[in-house]
Amino acid sequence: MLTSRELASLIWLGVMAIVVAMMALRDRSLARSIGNVAVTALRPPILTVIVVFFVYLACCLWVAERLGVWNSGLAKETVIWAVVSGMAVVFSATNANDPSYFRQAIRRTFAATVLIEFFFGLASFPLAVELIIQPALTLVVILEVVARGKEEAAQVASCLGTVLAIAGFAFALGTGVAVWRSRSSIDWSQQGLEFALLLWLPLIALPYVYVLAWGMNYGVLMSMIRWQRDDRPVPLSTRAGIAFGFNVAWRHLGQARIDPARDLAGATSLSEAYGIVRRFRRSLGTRTRQDT
Repeated sequence: MLTSRELASLIWLGVMAIVVAMMALRDRSLARSIGNVAVTALRPPILTVIVVFFVYLACCLWVAERLGVWNSGLAKETVIWAVVSGMAVVFSATNANDPSYFRQAIRRTFAATVLIEFFFGLASFPLAVELIIQPALTLVVILEVVARGKEEAAQVASCLGTVLAIAGFAFALGTGVAVWRSRSSIDWSQQGLEFALLLWLPLIALPYVYVLAWGMNYGVLMSMIRWQRDDRPVPLSTRAGIAFGFNVAWRHLGQARIDPARDLAGATSLSEAYGIVRRFRRSLGTRTRQDT
């Protein structure tokens, strides 16, 4: 069952969708842009990534249920996470070549913001209050971000920051009072599972991001090799040599561009392709040591 906060969010999303639809009816260029985005999202590569992610997530949830850390009572929270945060994590795979990406992702998972998010989710205010609070806070946050980026608006940004701090304190106080009043009716065991869900769901998404990043880098390298081969198919032996040579080193694979592609385009065996990859990886290590 949806809480008043979730219902208010859905109402405002519906309002925004109606406004966008009305604007699209009046502006054909906007309608075409929205259509292009929808068509792009439904193309096989992107759609396959999304579908496979949800299948992977379903398998993880099946295992989690057998381990007793997930149940059907967490379905709503899981769906919300998968659609909002999960998609953001998946499409961040384009940034996974950053050496600190996974370390930062794990750090964010155990940040204090997760505890704050869980605390604020323990209770919600009446629907009428939520309908007022959500757009008001969103507007203040947007204005504060814009003002912070302009030197001449530094005083305005400071004032808006104070307003947000006061609102946050009032929000926390109101939530605390509501939780205290309803403490006897709260299923704390289920809430514990929900808190754990906020931790392990982002973590189980990271292996998928890792594999996706590896596949994306591999696809880019294959395209460059085919270009060097005048669009002729890349031999299976070369593909195998690349896979064995780079193995789990997705960042090295992400750095493989023109130089190794040119050499790999002429490889005639698995061992030759493997040797080219290993020499390229050693050269990356040498460059790193020289840079340091």
